Amino acid sequence: MEQPSFDMSFLNDADQGEPHKAPLTKGKFMSPAPLRVLVAENQYLIAMEVERLLGETLPCEVTITPLAQLRGTLAAGMFDVVIVEAVLTESQNLERALAITQAGARPVFLSSYDHPAVKGTVASVHPIVAKPPQSDELAAAVLKASHPHSQSDGEGLLDDG
Repeated sequence: MEQPSFDMSFLNDADQGEPHKAPLTKGKFMSPAPLRVLVAENQYLIAMEVERLLGETLPCEVTITPLAQLRGTLAAGMFDVVIVEAVLTESQNLERALAITQAGARPVFLSSYDHPAVKGTVASVHPIVAKPPQSDELAAAVLKASHPHSQSDGEGLLDDG
C-alpha cells in the first residue's frame, strides 16, 4: 500500500520568509510605551515605595524628586503623570496641579487626609490615592490620569485637553 504524500513544508523554518510574529494586543495594564512617572515627594521612603509598586504593576519609568524641585524637574524632562502630595491648603494643590498640567502631565495626588477628596476641590478633580498607597489603587490612579479621555464628565477644572 502506498502512503499519500502530504505537504509538510510548513515544518521547515528555512522555507519561511520571516518568522511568525504574534500581533501585540492592548491589555488592561499595557501601554504603547512605558509611562513616564514623576514622584514629587519629600518623604524618600514613600517615594521609593511608590516607585516599587508602580514597577511591579505598570510598564513605567519612574523619577523621584523632592517637592521643592518639582518645577525644575518638570522643566527638565517629559512626564505623563506626576504623583504629588495633596495638602490641606487648596491654593497649594491648585498651584501644583497647574504646574503639572502646564508641563503636559497629569497629576495624581497622594493624601493622608480626607479633605482633598471632598467634591469640588482641586485634588478631587484628579485621582487621589491614600497614604500608604496600595498597589492596585495606585496603578488604577496612574492609568486613569494617563488616559484622561476615559475619565468622567465631572472633571475639567484643570484639564487642558
